[in-house]
Amino acid sequence: MILSDKPIILVGMMGCGKTTIGRGLAAALKRRFFDSDREIEKTAGKTITEMFKSDGEAAFRRREVGVLRTLLGAAHSVIAAGGGAFQDQQTRAFVKQKALSIWLSGAGDVFFQRAQKGGIRPLLKGAGAREKFMALYRVRMPGYVQADFQVASDGAPVETIIENIIKAAGIKRD
Repeated sequence: MILSDKPIILVGMMGCGKTTIGRGLAAALKRRFFDSDREIEKTAGKTITEMFKSDGEAAFRRREVGVLRTLLGAAHSVIAAGGGAFQDQQTRAFVKQKALSIWLSGAGDVFFQRAQKGGIRPLLKGAGAREKFMALYRVRMPGYVQADFQVASDGAPVETIIENIIKAAGIKRD
């Protein structure tokens, strides 16, 4: 069983359900929920798309690391990390110290279809979006597999995925 106040961080590719599942998991465990992308937007005063456009991806990733470090200090929480957040080795090491990480895994094609909805993903703009997504997924996999636990999120209902997370990680309900 994990410590009752240790943060839980959901990692995985865009479209894997981190935000939706994170909200449900937080409710089931009576924890606070944070979406790191929304927190980044609050601190920057602009959207992620605007940040990518005006500052570039490298600047966004630096801001992302800072926000994640702050969020990981919030005990009794569930955090949905951005799709690329767990790729940084130092961030992964910090997460390992401070939180329990859950990789929401599954089929890249399913995640691509979900991620395209709304048209707000800066990394999916332009021609060849599917190929770019799949290449990015392959590059990010070695980071994701280092999460503490892996739970499939590409086929079951959200409630089932939440229960699978609780069971797989041995999370104690308050």
